[in-house]
Amino acid sequence: MEKMEGKMAQATLRRPQSKVKTHSRAPIKKSMSKKIVKKVSRKKINIFRKWWYWLAGGGLLILLALTIGMFMYNAKMATSRIVGRHMEEMSGNFAIINEKCGILTFDHDVNYVNFLNVGSFVGSEVGSMNLRNPEGWDGPYVQDNSTVQSKDYEIIKTFKGAYLVPGKGVKLSNGMVIGEDIILDKEADVPVLLENGTLINEEGKPLAVEVPMSR
Repeated sequence: MEKMEGKMAQATLRRPQSKVKTHSRAPIKKSMSKKIVKKVSRKKINIFRKWWYWLAGGGLLILLALTIGMFMYNAKMATSRIVGRHMEEMSGNFAIINEKCGILTFDHDVNYVNFLNVGSFVGSEVGSMNLRNPEGWDGPYVQDNSTVQSKDYEIIKTFKGAYLVPGKGVKLSNGMVIGEDIILDKEADVPVLLENGTLINEEGKPLAVEVPMSR
């Protein structure tokens, strides 16, 4: 009997121990699963970060390339825009001068436009321009004579009239250089160059204008 009671006591002692063991395994499994989830989520976050860095870097490079491209395009177009604006301003000045003073002739085949800032002069000639009524001069017409690419504008005498044009060596937005690709001399047919678009900028403004003269 004593032996039987001892065995039963041992059995009762073992059962709680087995329960304790099974009960202690569950938290270990849960903690292991949490660690695995954390590792997976960290990997996903790292992959996402890498892709984000690549996408952000690529976007910045594309934006930089577009900015540089636009800057270069605008710089290229700037020359013809400036020339078109200067032509508009100076043609207005020459129209006023011809109306008040009467433009007769120019001394040379190529005349530099560096006299519109003159306030007063003696005689009938200002710069290389001869006037019928010099007393009508109401200058200066500009504070500073216009230039493009550090070159004076020119008035060329042709068989079809006198024309205000960009100076020799000026590179236009279409890549053509005055005096090399576009020869503007006495035989130049400026009306044809205007008609075929050679001397027209992207805004449709002429890059050469006829200077009005008294007949």
